Amino acid sequence: MSIMADEVPDIYADSVEMALTPYDAVLEFSKRTGRIQDAAKTQAVHVGTVRMSLQHAKVLAILLKKNLSGYESVVGTIDLHPDLLKALGVSKSEDW
Repeated sequence: MSIMADEVPDIYADSVEMALTPYDAVLEFSKRTGRIQDAAKTQAVHVGTVRMSLQHAKVLAILLKKNLSGYESVVGTIDLHPDLLKALGVSKSEDW
């Protein structure tokens, strides 16, 4: 089954949940609805799921980091709010 280019959805997501199994990676993308100021009323609407092998996921992570680093070297640092880093349990200096 082939999909025509105009049949491929163009999706925006501002949230992703990841799950890894011994065989694959599953990325579930969502988009928040509602006003950001009313965080308690904001809901996430599922917009798509991407499944790939662990090898593909690792290559994707490497290429994404390489491309983002290249962007930052030309345009400037992409800032991340300290509260976001803390909530995710990541460090700007150690994990990037």
